[in-house]
Amino acid sequence: VVTIGTESHGGDSTSVAGKLASGVKKIYSNECGFAALKLDGSVVTLGYNGFAKNTLINLTVEGDVRHIYANDNAFAGVTSGGKVVTWGLAHFGGDSSPLRHWLQDSVVDIASTPNAFSALKACGEVRSWGSLVRQSCDEANEILKESLFKKVFANGSCFAAISKF
Repeated sequence: VVTIGTESHGGDSTSVAGKLASGVKKIYSNECGFAALKLDGSVVTLGYNGFAKNTLINLTVEGDVRHIYANDNAFAGVTSGGKVVTWGLAHFGGDSSPLRHWLQDSVVDIASTPNAFSALKACGEVRSWGSLVRQSCDEANEILKESLFKKVFANGSCFAAISKF
């Protein structure tokens, strides 16, 4: 992996060059950084300090990261068992601790607005975290608890979900 550009936004990868020398499967990006998903499921991040500037993310999870989702300010990684791990600016989805128990397994898809994430579990449950424009994620989650869904979508400021029934 070679990066070029503003150091604070991931443009200088010299400090993690050894970790990026081989085994990179895919690179994900957002406004201020990059996340390199490696073949072994580990993640190397580059960019703004809110994204653990130029460090190897030590994911203490069962299984490994299979896919990464990004919004403008944070990342969400999903492991092979459906556990979600987040990093980035806390208020904008980098801190999913209020939902940590719910995000432990079975997540099959994530949609993102610029500042929030919404996760879909295999059973059809959906929950959101981060910052929504006109409604808090807590308010949204109260509404989402009332139904089961088969797909979740996002645009610049909202989420939509297709009901299972």
